[in-house]
Amino acid sequence: MKLNRRFTSLSLALVLSGEVFSDPMPILSTSRTAEISQNVASKLTRPIILDPGHGGADHGTQVASTDEDEIAYDIAVRVKSLLEHQCYEVYQTTFDQDTGYRPQDKLTNGTHEFLNLPNGRHMKLDKPYLSRRCKLINSLYRGEEPILVSLHINSTYPIMSGVKFYYPSAELYGSQTVTNNSQSLGLALSSSIKKHGLPTFDIQALADLGIDFFPDLVETMHRQSQNGKPFKLGLFAKTPQVYSKVLIECGNLRNKTDEERLMTPSYRQNLAVAISDGIISYEQQ
Repeated sequence: MKLNRRFTSLSLALVLSGEVFSDPMPILSTSRTAEISQNVASKLTRPIILDPGHGGADHGTQVASTDEDEIAYDIAVRVKSLLEHQCYEVYQTTFDQDTGYRPQDKLTNGTHEFLNLPNGRHMKLDKPYLSRRCKLINSLYRGEEPILVSLHINSTYPIMSGVKFYYPSAELYGSQTVTNNSQSLGLALSSSIKKHGLPTFDIQALADLGIDFFPDLVETMHRQSQNGKPFKLGLFAKTPQVYSKVLIECGNLRNKTDEERLMTPSYRQNLAVAISDGIISYEQQ
């Protein structure tokens, strides 16, 4: 296993069928090995929280036979494996009893998802339990500010496709520091998605439809509204201990091309690599 990020890139690590493949580890001097050990120790102090959206009785977006929670979970376990291969401390909020933390080529809808509680305990997701999930996320603050990435799949205008990111606004959530940190995280993720050549949310398509939207790929949540009023995302509002948080919409299930992409394991793997690279890029800032 490579222990220093300068000797590797996530594009060289593929997680297939639960196994991790990488290039041979370079030969290092004793002093270099000591430096790497110190770097590895520093990585373990800042947890990365992966939150696959929905789960259990809450399937999220459903189009035909495809459930949002199963797609988000598979992407999350792929990101988790890639980051742990780089010696990062990763905490995933949910656990699937049927598949564990193993990526799946063929996704199967199910309800055996649990909330990962402290001390190895699990709570069956027989309803959304958003407040409990947020309480769990807040409990992971241990003096070092965690990074929260919540993974979802969109269901919007069929013409829309690609990946989009959201972060909390200061005017709605009350903290400029959280907004600044979260915007930086979102931009790092956005840049990585573009660098890996993956499709991003097409703003021009909305403009062509005559729909008012904002030009940035990374948006603050205050730009969204519900019934003419600002929409306040519970995940952002109820996690004050997390100063860097982004919600990723990994695609649009109402768009046929996106649905086909998201059902392809190689695409989910490429997406996971790009997300992992973006998190690491932000963490190195």
